[in-house]
Amino acid sequence: MNPIDLGNVRLLRNSLGDYIVGPPAQTGVGMLWELKVVDSPTMPLGTMLMGNSDLAARVFIRQNMFVMSSNAPGFAKHITSSVVNGEVDHRCDSTRRDVHSDWPGQRNGKLDRLRAVRGYVNRRTPGKPQGGLVGSTGATVTSMPCLHLPIGRSVGAMSVVGAERLKNARKRAAMTQRDLAAASGVSLSQIRKIEQGEYEPRLETLRMFAVAMNIRTSQLQEVPDYQVPDIDTSTQWEAVFPALFGKAPQPDEPATAAGVQAVLDGVQAMISADRYREVTALLPSLLRDVDSLGDARAIRFRVLNLTASLLAQTRQFDAADMVLSRAIDAAENAIEAATVIDTMLWALLRQGRLDDARSMAIKWADDIEPRFSRASLQTVAIWGRLWLKIANAAVRDNQPGEVEDALSMARAAAYRIGRDIYAERLLGRTFGPLEVAYISAESFVIAGEPEKTLAIAGQVPIPAIEPTGASRLRHRLDVANAHTQLGHYGDALDEMRRVQRIAPEWLVQQRYSRDILGKIVAKRRTLTPEMRELANGIQLEY
Repeated sequence: MNPIDLGNVRLLRNSLGDYIVGPPAQTGVGMLWELKVVDSPTMPLGTMLMGNSDLAARVFIRQNMFVMSSNAPGFAKHITSSVVNGEVDHRCDSTRRDVHSDWPGQRNGKLDRLRAVRGYVNRRTPGKPQGGLVGSTGATVTSMPCLHLPIGRSVGAMSVVGAERLKNARKRAAMTQRDLAAASGVSLSQIRKIEQGEYEPRLETLRMFAVAMNIRTSQLQEVPDYQVPDIDTSTQWEAVFPALFGKAPQPDEPATAAGVQAVLDGVQAMISADRYREVTALLPSLLRDVDSLGDARAIRFRVLNLTASLLAQTRQFDAADMVLSRAIDAAENAIEAATVIDTMLWALLRQGRLDDARSMAIKWADDIEPRFSRASLQTVAIWGRLWLKIANAAVRDNQPGEVEDALSMARAAAYRIGRDIYAERLLGRTFGPLEVAYISAESFVIAGEPEKTLAIAGQVPIPAIEPTGASRLRHRLDVANAHTQLGHYGDALDEMRRVQRIAPEWLVQQRYSRDILGKIVAKRRTLTPEMRELANGIQLEY
């Protein structure tokens, strides 16, 4: 198991109050479900490698999991997918497109991977037993197309439920597939493939359908939409995970609060200068030192919020979620906790979890709503950022009225402050009139109004603080996207190259940059050397 997964499990206790694996601080081999467990950072989060089917069966009967097994090399071409409770069994190989079978017929296969899928919706068959899949021989077999897993993209099971959602929504809108294609701008062939369950559409595509049918995007969404970390990113974080669970080697000299604070001061400059690799390299010692301090809650809070933010930045969302929970526990007041929620909302939006982000942002905005006449500027700034997150979620969810309402609230907060200030200095997060302008521009380009995005971009000044911060860089990508929508590909490439020169380590973690360049490349018969260099720099998939 990945150390993050094992660490999460090690924090759980049974009904008697005993740890189910063993003391959280222990190292080496542990026991889980009466099986020996070894942690390894090479395992993807949410995934376990099992030795054989017998071992897997012990885990599978206890947990709701998605199983993939193989008898031959080329795992993506030889796959068995089984959902617990026996609702869906499927086998696909390189010679037959759909081979139906029940679990007992697959027991001789070597189990290569077992992965838990969060939020997977099972289609339960009335009258079927609700235990584990082992022993449930009366499964309903459902045909699904072959599943091929592209590197770097998060893919769950082919979503039969998602395909049905789109089909049912289209019928309720009294539209044929051809009507939906004409209204949304998505090709007819692509719509047919989606409704047949051949692949999960991107959130951007679902929004196009939602606009065409005048419904919310989230009504069509079945699974989150995000990319998994690349190998280089995972390698950078290998030394961090043990430190998160107190396994880092101890220093020769005890740490001091002043020493940790000095490192954090340096980290702030590194983040502003796009030196994320250096920050990641410092995290193991930072986490170790802050854990060794006795009464250092404020510093511990800052270190945990920093770590969670960087995990979200590098698309390691499960790990970020765990660290964010610890950061909220370390917060000393509601405003500090709200800065953690700000990080959490950003992580949810990066995963395309619109409903979760919207409901959480509204709750916290209500909880900390300030009285402008008495509240501190930082409180107003954090509150304003929450409303910007509501606008972020609403525009993606095809809720234009809610977008404007949320932006109005954020503008009121920005007017009260009168200038852009730090909402969270360590992470370089700001709020003020300029930040509201950025999100307004972003909302227009997502809504397909690129001219308005460019009009805003032409009026905003250079920031007085954080001129190369993440908000400013993201705004430049919005400008590049606006140019791409208008067919101004040269201008779009100029914007992207400018961002790459300023912040190459930040840009490579942005799926948005790959989406923009991918659209440009698709329109070109040949690529210039500059285009090829940019494509390689941001790891654009072939």
